[in-house]
Amino acid sequence: MMISPETFRKQNINLSLEELYKVRRELMEDMIYYEDHPDEEEFMLPSRETVYMVNNLYLMEICKLIEEKLKEISE
Repeated sequence: MMISPETFRKQNINLSLEELYKVRRELMEDMIYYEDHPDEEEFMLPSRETVYMVNNLYLMEICKLIEEKLKEISE
């Protein structure tokens, strides 16, 4: 089951910077795999395309959290 980007953010808001980097890396790896294997047919729900698009939204949220953590550290 997929969750909204807002819920994803709430679930990850208390992670350390290192943990946020790990989540970002995992999202990017999944997205890159999809991009590198576009013809790979696999029946799944939600579709691979949907997962890719939602991962992109999650990635934006993780990047925002990383930016916020970096600002906190620099203050």
